[in-house]
Amino acid sequence: MKTLGITIFLTLGLIIFIIGLSLGSYALIIDTSVKVDYSRYYNIGLPERIINNLGLISDKQNYLIISGFLILGGIILFAIGANSNEITSENITHEEFSSKETSSALSYCSSCGQAYNSKGKFCENCGQEF
Repeated sequence: MKTLGITIFLTLGLIIFIIGLSLGSYALIIDTSVKVDYSRYYNIGLPERIINNLGLISDKQNYLIISGFLILGGIILFAIGANSNEITSENITHEEFSSKETSSALSYCSSCGQAYNSKGKFCENCGQEF
Protein backbone atom coordinates (compact mmCIF):
# COMPACT_ATOMS: atom_id res chain seq x y z
CA MET A 1 0.00 0.00 0.00
CA LYS A 2 2.88 2.36 0.78
CA THR A 3 4.34 1.71 -2.65
CA LEU A 4 1.14 2.99 -4.26
CA GLY A 5 1.39 6.22 -2.23
CA ILE A 6 5.02 6.64 -3.22
CA THR A 7 4.18 6.07 -6.89
CA ILE A 8 1.43 8.66 -6.64
CA PHE A 9 3.88 11.21 -5.19
CA LEU A 10 6.38 10.52 -7.97
CA THR A 11 3.78 10.61 -10.73
CA LEU A 12 1.95 13.67 -9.39
CA GLY A 13 5.24 15.51 -8.88
CA LEU A 14 6.31 14.77 -12.44
CA ILE A 15 2.95 15.83 -13.88
CA ILE A 16 2.90 19.10 -11.91
CA PHE A 17 6.50 19.78 -12.95
CA ILE A 18 5.65 19.27 -16.64
CA ILE A 19 2.55 21.49 -16.35
CA GLY A 20 4.69 24.19 -14.73
CA LEU A 21 7.28 23.97 -17.50
CA SER A 22 4.54 24.16 -20.14
CA LEU A 23 2.91 27.17 -18.53
CA GLY A 24 6.30 28.87 -18.15
CA SER A 25 7.10 28.24 -21.81
CA TYR A 26 3.73 29.66 -22.83
CA ALA A 27 4.29 32.71 -20.63
CA LEU A 28 7.65 33.39 -22.23
CA ILE A 29 6.21 33.43 -25.75
CA ILE A 30 3.21 35.69 -24.97
CA ASP A 31 3.37 38.77 -27.20
CA THR A 32 2.65 41.80 -25.02
CA SER A 33 2.69 44.32 -27.86
CA VAL A 34 -0.38 45.59 -29.66
CA LYS A 35 -0.76 47.68 -32.80
CA VAL A 36 -2.49 51.03 -32.47
CA ASP A 37 -3.74 52.88 -35.51
CA TYR A 38 -4.18 56.54 -34.58
CA SER A 39 -5.47 57.51 -38.03
CA ARG A 40 -8.60 55.50 -37.36
CA TYR A 41 -9.61 57.76 -34.49
CA TYR A 42 -7.82 60.97 -35.38
CA ASN A 43 -7.53 62.02 -38.98
CA ILE A 44 -4.16 63.62 -38.50
CA GLY A 45 -2.04 61.16 -40.47
CA LEU A 46 -0.11 59.45 -37.64
CA PRO A 47 1.44 56.12 -38.62
CA GLU A 48 0.47 52.85 -37.01
CA ARG A 49 2.44 52.24 -33.81
CA ILE A 50 3.23 49.23 -31.66
CA ILE A 51 2.87 49.69 -27.90
CA ASN A 52 3.10 47.34 -24.91
CA ASN A 53 -0.19 46.43 -23.28
CA LEU A 54 0.04 46.55 -19.48
CA GLY A 55 -2.71 43.95 -19.12
CA LEU A 56 -0.79 41.46 -21.25
CA ILE A 57 2.42 42.22 -19.38
CA SER A 58 0.59 41.54 -16.09
CA ASP A 59 -0.81 38.27 -17.44
CA LYS A 60 2.68 37.21 -18.55
CA GLN A 61 4.06 38.00 -15.11
CA ASN A 62 1.26 36.07 -13.36
CA TYR A 63 1.78 33.02 -15.58
CA LEU A 64 5.51 33.06 -14.84
CA ILE A 65 4.92 33.25 -11.08
CA ILE A 66 2.34 30.45 -11.16
CA SER A 67 4.58 28.27 -13.32
CA GLY A 68 7.46 28.83 -10.91
CA PHE A 69 5.35 27.63 -7.98
CA LEU A 70 4.15 24.62 -10.00
CA ILE A 71 7.71 23.68 -10.93
CA LEU A 72 8.84 24.04 -7.31
CA GLY A 73 5.85 22.03 -6.04
CA GLY A 74 6.48 19.29 -8.60
CA ILE A 75 10.13 19.04 -7.57
CA ILE A 76 9.17 18.86 -3.88
CA LEU A 77 6.55 16.13 -4.48
CA PHE A 78 8.97 14.17 -6.64
CA ALA A 79 11.67 14.45 -3.95
CA ILE A 80 9.26 13.31 -1.24
CA GLY A 81 8.28 10.30 -3.33
CA ALA A 82 11.89 9.44 -4.14
CA ASN A 83 12.97 9.83 -0.50
CA SER A 84 10.07 7.68 0.72
CA ASN A 85 11.01 5.03 -1.80
CA GLU A 86 14.51 4.82 -0.36
CA ILE A 87 13.21 4.63 3.20
CA THR A 88 10.71 1.85 2.53
CA SER A 89 13.21 -0.23 0.56
CA GLU A 90 15.41 -0.42 3.66
CA ASN A 91 12.57 -1.33 6.03
CA ILE A 92 11.96 -4.96 6.87
CA THR A 93 8.75 -6.63 5.76
CA HIS A 94 5.95 -7.57 8.13
CA GLU A 95 6.81 -11.28 7.86
CA GLU A 96 10.45 -10.66 8.74
CA PHE A 97 9.43 -8.52 11.69
CA SER A 98 6.94 -11.06 13.05
CA SER A 99 9.45 -13.92 12.68
CA LYS A 100 12.06 -12.16 14.80
CA GLU A 101 12.19 -12.72 18.54
CA THR A 102 10.60 -10.02 20.67
CA SER A 103 12.46 -8.19 23.40
CA SER A 104 10.80 -10.36 26.10
CA ALA A 105 12.83 -13.36 24.87
CA LEU A 106 16.11 -11.52 25.50
CA SER A 107 18.38 -12.19 28.44
CA TYR A 108 21.54 -10.45 29.53
CA CYS A 109 25.03 -11.86 29.78
CA SER A 110 26.30 -12.07 33.37
CA SER A 111 29.84 -11.34 32.21
CA CYS A 112 29.47 -8.30 29.93
CA GLY A 113 25.79 -7.29 30.27
CA GLN A 114 25.10 -7.62 26.52
CA ALA A 115 21.53 -8.59 25.56
CA TYR A 116 21.28 -11.99 23.89
CA ASN A 117 18.66 -14.40 22.61
CA SER A 118 17.65 -16.79 25.40
CA LYS A 119 18.01 -19.73 23.01
CA GLY A 120 21.70 -18.94 22.38
CA LYS A 121 24.51 -20.93 23.99
CA PHE A 122 27.31 -18.37 23.85
CA CYS A 123 27.48 -14.57 24.24
CA GLU A 124 28.17 -12.94 20.89
CA ASN A 125 30.08 -10.13 22.60
CA CYS A 126 32.43 -11.86 25.04
CA GLY A 127 32.02 -15.59 24.25
CA GLN A 128 30.78 -16.51 27.75
CA GLU A 129 28.91 -19.84 27.84
CA PHE A 130 25.36 -19.65 29.23
